[in-house]
Amino acid sequence: MKYYIGLDLSLTGTGICVLDEKANIKHISTIKTKARGMERLNYIANSIDDVLVKYPNITVYLEGYSYGSQGKIFEIGELGGVVKLMLYSQSITPKIIPPTVLKKFVIGKGGGPGTKKEDMKLFAYKKWKVEFATNDECDSYCLAMLALEEDVKCLKKK
Repeated sequence: MKYYIGLDLSLTGTGICVLDEKANIKHISTIKTKARGMERLNYIANSIDDVLVKYPNITVYLEGYSYGSQGKIFEIGELGGVVKLMLYSQSITPKIIPPTVLKKFVIGKGGGPGTKKEDMKLFAYKKWKVEFATNDECDSYCLAMLALEEDVKCLKKK
């Protein structure tokens, strides 16, 4: 069995979703902590690792940085680096998906009116009939679905 993992990294709520080959949700959650600094980075990376170790034969899609964002950009970069290093230590190379590519996959366009982060939950529901507790879980699910669909297309070409 192959598993597809979507990671939507955030300092305040990291979404993680695991799908099997038939698009069944095996795990979905939002990782939250009140910790700050290195303790927060460690907690998030360890929480992701706790999920990953349960699933062999995985493909990981990670949402890339939103370069137009403002705020704690250095801290977000640190989180991305810590998670990528943790994945690397397990010989996992994630595919980095730009936010515009993810939005285009779900909504049909990568930017402009109707492509706000909040719109993703509505369009994901319309496309897959799945509801989400948080935007983070929605984005992680959409990343995992993109991983699954790209893998299926790749297999069909062979």
